[in-house]
Amino acid sequence: MSEPSPPPTDDTPAKFTGEEGGEERSSPAKNLAASGVVALLGIIAMLLSLQLEVPDALATAPGLLPFLTGACLVLMAIGLALRSIRAGALRGDRYRPDPGHWFGVLENRRLLLLGAIIVVYIVTVDPVWFELDIPLGFGALPFSSFEALSAIALFVILKLFWRASALRCSLVGLIYAMAIANIFRFGFGILLPGAA
Repeated sequence: MSEPSPPPTDDTPAKFTGEEGGEERSSPAKNLAASGVVALLGIIAMLLSLQLEVPDALATAPGLLPFLTGACLVLMAIGLALRSIRAGALRGDRYRPDPGHWFGVLENRRLLLLGAIIVVYIVTVDPVWFELDIPLGFGALPFSSFEALSAIALFVILKLFWRASALRCSLVGLIYAMAIANIFRFGFGILLPGAA
């Protein structure tokens, strides 16, 4: 019978490593701020889902799943807020957010830029509409403003975070945008945003 392996000799305690490999834990104040953003998104989803028509019964309403998802987000945000308040998010200077320090971090500025890109994309994708047919010999492949705007947004996001060459970012953005659009167009038969 073999002997059990000896315990490790390294007495160094385990160390927290964040998602990106950093050592900084999220402070209670950051968690409280995050809970506010999540709750706001959940409330917006619930309000928008209530504006959808109910064609038959409530159980088959198209807004039911978005409403329930928004409600779950609000409940999770409340739980996170209560937990962060118990951890001291509202007490002392130590937990107060420091916007100057926050904006001084490159990743935080890139995160704000990402949010701005997504907002601009959402605002422009619906009112701008065109559709072209690209002849392929055996048929025509539709190409709309949805693919064009999605490819541009993906290019900018990839260039910002991936930092690959412009050619690679543009090819990946275009291929992904066209693939997703055609899956919705032909696979699910769903109209794209902006389509009449």
